[in-house]
Amino acid sequence: MKTVLLNRKKCIGCAICADLFPDVFFMDEEDGKACLTGQLRSTGKQKLQQPDDPEIVQVADKCPVNAIDVV
Repeated sequence: MKTVLLNRKKCIGCAICADLFPDVFFMDEEDGKACLTGQLRSTGKQKLQQPDDPEIVQVADKCPVNAIDVV
């Protein structure tokens, strides 16, 4: 299992994460920032357990402001 960490304070709303991995990320309609699936909107950090998938690491690498970590 991998843990996906999203720092919503850093997010600029580019939506690359939601475009590439819609099963894990969605864009909040209210503030335009990314959220993790199943998470309530917050202004801070979100965490989600995700099965091992090499593509999720690529999504983190493509975030232009490094708001996503996969550990």
